[in-house]
Amino acid sequence: MAQSDVVIIGGGIIGLSCARRLARDGLKTVVLERGGCGEESSWAGVGIISPCSWHRKDDLARLHMDSIFRYHEFAGQLHEDSGIDPEYVRCGELKPILDDNRMQMAVREVQAIGQRCT
Repeated sequence: MAQSDVVIIGGGIIGLSCARRLARDGLKTVVLERGGCGEESSWAGVGIISPCSWHRKDDLARLHMDSIFRYHEFAGQLHEDSGIDPEYVRCGELKPILDDNRMQMAVREVQAIGQRCT
């Protein structure tokens, strides 16, 4: 068996993305997957990328938001490198507002988005 610099366990979107990046950086990378790559939770997630609350400012929330803002570029790189269109579309999300409480929450979220994006 050939020598590897890195062994990644799990061939989902995260494992494969890490392997791709490491290989691009020149590391010999092996991915171990018990089934078919991308067939479990990556498949079930159907590519949905939705933000957490815009009010959150903790490290995990910042990582989450940064990942969302970078995903468009990542999808473009995948298409360019592989010739396979990942069919990523920025399309937003529709959430019905069914009561006054949800309306107040929505207003606060919109205000938080405005503060973070200016």
